Order: sequence, then structure tokens, then C-alpha cells
Amino acid sequence: PVPRIERRMAQDVDLFTTILDLAGIDPASTVPPGRVIDGKSLRPYLANPLGPDVHRYNYNEEFTDGIWTAHAIRSIRGPVYKLITRGSKHELYRIFTDPHETDNLLRRRLTPAGAEAYPRLLAAMNALLATR
Repeated sequence: PVPRIERRMAQDVDLFTTILDLAGIDPASTVPPGRVIDGKSLRPYLANPLGPDVHRYNYNEEFTDGIWTAHAIRSIRGPVYKLITRGSKHELYRIFTDPHETDNLLRRRLTPAGAEAYPRLLAAMNALLATR
């Protein structure tokens, strides 16, 4: 039904791949050899409102001083939790019950689900950073 709220994960980089997919163009044919396309087509979301996420995680970063290693703010989220790193400081939020990110779960003892999510998200973020 239209309109609907889409709760599955998507990012702005997905628009490029989605538009090409809808136009019938292979995204690999539009970029130089060796380049990786981070975006995923969101066509499955349009075709099946109950289907799975096209992403396992969403990752974002912001650089406050123009140097990617110095004072970056990075975040990675899965379907339930979001981890934010600001240098050595970490924050963990349960995104659907705390959409404004006001209750940093790392300020107290984590639930078993939070205790599982925190190191998993941190490892996924570190794995992405290791590819640079």
C-alpha cells in the first residue's frame, strides 16, 4: 500500500544502483574497472514490502576537521542497534525505542541482546575500516 513507512535499511548510495537497476543498466558497466559500488538496488523493497533487508549494516562517517583519521564520527547500525564512535568514546542505542538517541546503553549494564550487539557492531565497523 502507498504511502508506507519503510523500516528496512537503505542509504543514499543505494539510489545510484536502484536507478540503474530500474533502467535495466548493469551498474558494473558504468564505473571504472576495480571500483567498488557500495550501493544496493532497492528494487526488492518495491517488489516485496515484507522481504528481507538488502543491507546487513548501514555505515556512515563524518569528518569534522577534514582528516579522516583524526576526529571522525562513525556509526554503524543493524536492524535493532546503532553504534556511534567519537574517537575513543562509544555510544550504543536501540534505534526503534530510542529514535532520538538520548539513552546511551553503554552507560549501564547491557541486556544480553545489547551485550551481543555491541562487539558485533564494533567488529563490523573495524572490518570496514581495515579495507582502507
